[in-house]
Amino acid sequence: MGGEWKTVPLGELYEFSSGLSKPRSAFGSGYPFLGFRDVFYNSSVPKCLTELVNSTEHERTRCSIKRGDVFVTRTSETMDELGMSCVALRAIPHATFNGFTKRLSPDVTII
Repeated sequence: MGGEWKTVPLGELYEFSSGLSKPRSAFGSGYPFLGFRDVFYNSSVPKCLTELVNSTEHERTRCSIKRGDVFVTRTSETMDELGMSCVALRAIPHATFNGFTKRLSPDVTII
């Protein structure tokens, strides 16, 4: 058994969730927001999120960014741009993420 890889469904390792879908009027002020381009152009979540969104406390709790979260683009204009990803190397208090991405949160009970 030692040294052998075990195959398990991804859903046993991560919890999947969707981000916020807000109207354009909700952006420009408020709390930090991980946008589609942040995920698309980076291997890790940027240290400083430049987008802001007006989000509720419930949304910030449901869509928070925690260390170890993996974000994956779920849509794009071309197949080559689908499934781009980045990882959160640290938690970002009060930040949320974009609805065009999926968050994979590691199941810390199995680590």
